[in-house]
Amino acid sequence: MELSNYSNGKTSKELRERVERARFIQVKRFRRLDKINCNAEMTPAMIKEFCALDEDCNRLIQLAYERFRFSARSYHKYLKVARTFADMDESKNIRKEDIIKALMSRDLDKEQANMIVV
Repeated sequence: MELSNYSNGKTSKELRERVERARFIQVKRFRRLDKINCNAEMTPAMIKEFCALDEDCNRLIQLAYERFRFSARSYHKYLKVARTFADMDESKNIRKEDIIKALMSRDLDKEQANMIVV
């Protein structure tokens, strides 16, 4: 496969539109709350309210928690990121794929933070 010819991904314009829709959803969600504009600013109580998980999603994140032993703070970050992925797809609920994307993107974040530029 030649990477230069690979174009199955979303365009910058499509991604920008998804992000803008997600931001609108978040502004709408938090409009009644003072000084909260986006998922990243959620408190633990807000996470409990806005990031409720179904049984499958809860089982998945619990397995990840047991396997990787991340902190409660990291657990909350994963949920916020998963909520954002759900918002980008205009999904009312956090789905299994949102949890998976959140777990993967946070791990990439850690790897990139530890990279040495040569």
